[in-house]
Order: sequence, then structure tokens, then C-alpha cells
Amino acid sequence: PAITPVVLSQSFGVMPEIILNAMLLGLILTTPYMFLTSIIFGINVGNESALGLAIDNLADAMNTISIITGVVLLLACIYHAPWRKFPMSLIAILVACQIGYSCCKLPCEFYHDGGTNSSRALFLGNCFFRNACHMMLCILSVLNAVYRTKPSLIWNHLRLWKIGTPCLVLLAGIVGACIPMFSPNVVPDWVVEYRTFCWLWYQPQLDIAWVGLSLNTAIIVVTLCVSMYSNAVSIREVHKLGEHSRLHKFMLSRHGSATSLVEDRAKLCKASEEMVSQPAVTAVNKDVNLNTALLTEQDREKPESLQKFDASMVSIPARDFDTFFKQELGINLCFRLQAIVICELLRLVLHLVFLSFLVDTHSDANQSF
Repeated sequence: PAITPVVLSQSFGVMPEIILNAMLLGLILTTPYMFLTSIIFGINVGNESALGLAIDNLADAMNTISIITGVVLLLACIYHAPWRKFPMSLIAILVACQIGYSCCKLPCEFYHDGGTNSSRALFLGNCFFRNACHMMLCILSVLNAVYRTKPSLIWNHLRLWKIGTPCLVLLAGIVGACIPMFSPNVVPDWVVEYRTFCWLWYQPQLDIAWVGLSLNTAIIVVTLCVSMYSNAVSIREVHKLGEHSRLHKFMLSRHGSATSLVEDRAKLCKASEEMVSQPAVTAVNKDVNLNTALLTEQDREKPESLQKFDASMVSIPARDFDTFFKQELGINLCFRLQAIVICELLRLVLHLVFLSFLVDTHSDANQSF
């Protein structure tokens, strides 16, 4: 059954590459969960201590693999020439944060006594990189949504994104590390019961985590929906791009080769003078090559169809932006950003469910949960 969507997409030519990548990603993600399910419903039924140990071993293995693959990806972002440019630099920041989190969490898991004082440095490192990862993924989700709606907010302000993103990630990590330092030194019982001594010690941490994770989840849900359901970008937004931006040059090269530009310009100006205000005419005339290239053949043959023309109604399909990233980076960046943001959304939901059990003092869940 897993290969059926791939076969059908290849046969009918419906997004074959995207569906193939999605199925491969799904298989990679579900492999550890299949192993975990076999443990839960297999040899460890009724044996809570063995189940908890198996889960810890699985987490150690996943952290080790995460470090190795993260280093490979980080080196690729540094030494692979097409990936040295924006926005792959933001991916490199995310990978570095994830490597740091795994490096702090892996040795912390070896403190089986459940003590806090023995792993304080690792605990602070976990808090720093944990919050930094959440902030970085939230920024990437917002970035992907803005790409599909208002790309000028990115390409006209690249310096702001390059400087502001590391600052926000660093600030989130510092806040995450400072919260336990200013919390009352009272360790609740659930720290040992639920084995949270690697990332959650105090009640103020729990309260702030509730608010932060809920807000992060809401932002990701909204931006993910925008990025997935925005299939076109208004021509007005494309006109706002700086003339020297790579995206603007790509769109001109892709849509700027229309014929009979003089006639098309006259049609657009005549229709616009009747239906829209003078500022709109200016917006239409700003880049006639791009506008006229997006007109249909019916519009060219029937000038009367332009009587209701409005520049805001003309749009560029989202697949052109995917083509731009494939040409610049060699990958479909928007799809891959959506994939990792969905993984982050699942992680946030699981965190909120887990925190709800910590809040519920009448819960019968044990540490293997």
C-alpha cells in the first residue's frame, strides 16, 4: 500500500516528484515508531521498567543518528556552493541548534539516578538549544508563508532576516536557560516520576512552557496553512521586489518575453484608465513585460475581455517559485520546509499532551509514558 501513491502519481503525472519525496520522508519518520510499537505490543507488555529502558535506548540511538546526519548536513551547507546563500544559511542555524541539543541530551540520559545537581550544565544546555530549535522552526514556518504571499518582505530586507534571525534564536535560547536559574529551588515530584531531569525541573518552567509551546503551535498552524494553500502570488507583490533581487530577475526572464509589447501596453493602459484609479495605472505600467506575459491568449485576441482588468487579479503560480529554488539551490525548498515544520508541529502537540499529564495531579501515567 505504501508504494501505491507513487505508482499512481508516476502513471498519471500528478506531482510525481513531490509525492515520491513525501513517501520517502514518511518511511524514514515511521521506522522508529514501528520499532517502538513492536516493543509496546510485543515483548514488553506488562513490564513497565523494560519498556522505559527500551524507549531510552531508542532515544539514545536516534540522538546519535541525529548528530551524525546533522554534521553531514551542516558541512554541506558550508562547503556546497549553491547552499551558501540565503535562505540555506537559516537551515544551517537550525541544524547547528539541533546538533547542540542532541549533544547535551545524549550524555544527560546516562545520569540514571535522576539527580539534578549532577547534570546542571547539561540541563542548561538542553534548555538553551531546545528553545532555540523551537524559535528557529517557527521563523522558518513564517518565512515559508511569506514566500508564498509577500516575497518582497524577504528579498527587499535580506539583511534584516540575516541579522534578526540569529538574534531571535539566541534570545530564545538565553530566555530558556535563564528561567530555571531564577526559579525557586523546589523540585516537584514529577521530575523523577516522568524523568524530566534533562529539560524540566521547576514549576515556573512548566507554566512558561505551556504558554510558549501553545503560542508556537498557533503560529505554526496558521503559517503552515498559508504556505500550503497559497497557490499564487499577486503581480503587485512581484512588482514590489527590488530590481536587483535574484527572484525578480528570474521572474522577468521567465515571463518577460511576450510579443507585441506596444499593443499590449496600449490595451492595458486603455482598460485601466476606465476601470481603476491613476495609482493602479502606475502599478500596471511599472513592468509591462511581466504583466503582458501573464495574459491569456483569449485576452490577447479579445481586447474587450480587458475592460475589467485589474493588476491585482493577475498572479504568478507558486510553482514558479518552486522552479526558482530548484534552479538556485537544486532542491524544492518550500516543500522541504513544509515537511520539517509538520514534524515540529507533531512534536509540539506531543509536548503539550505530555505537559497536560504533568499538570493533572490525578493522572495514573507512569514514567514509561
